[in-house]
Amino acid sequence: MMKQTNSNITMFPRLGSRCTLSVGKDYGLLDSLTVYYGGNQVRLVTDAVTTDYGHPAEYRDGAATWYEHNHDKNGNMTKDLNKNILSITWNSLNLPSSITYSDGTAKKVVVR
Repeated sequence: MMKQTNSNITMFPRLGSRCTLSVGKDYGLLDSLTVYYGGNQVRLVTDAVTTDYGHPAEYRDGAATWYEHNHDKNGNMTKDLNKNILSITWNSLNLPSSITYSDGTAKKVVVR
């Protein structure tokens, strides 16, 4: 793991159970993530590992643009193009209230 001087993580390898037709099941590198920031906020995440191992926690890069993630003035994420999230609205307590996806569906978030 590598960090910037202000303690932001810039490189992050992730290990886990992998399954491929050629090797079978083994344990190894699932992701080799590089995180890019705009100030102190995440803007872009890339993965150097291009093989899809089918692991549920494996990072899937769904966008290839500098502004994959946007944030509001409080630091809340308002967009995540990797997960096809076009907008996230937050209430006055900084809790998510709704999420809108690129296919037009929207989910109301109930926080208890």
